[in-house]
Amino acid sequence: MKLPRTYYEQINEAINRQKIPLKSFSFTKKRGWIHINHHPTNSYFSFFRKKSVTISSQTHQWESSETFKIKPSDGDPQQKESWHGVMESLIAWLADIPKQAL
Repeated sequence: MKLPRTYYEQINEAINRQKIPLKSFSFTKKRGWIHINHHPTNSYFSFFRKKSVTISSQTHQWESSETFKIKPSDGDPQQKESWHGVMESLIAWLADIPKQAL
């Protein structure tokens, strides 16, 4: 999976809004999953974006769609229907990072 620049910028903005130093994170890609690792707490947030294109049975036109899977280090995998849902989960994960670990 290629991480769109706008997604990367939104992730960085969310980290900055939480006042967590960006240098305490690393971004890696493994088997299509993007892993955001927070080193001081050894926690991570991962997501996978699946793009698909189908022909609509009504309009007979190509329709593209994307779905996401997320997996925080302390939770079960979940399916999200939009990037907005992924960002909500990421912000919740960032808010749970203990402030003493910063």
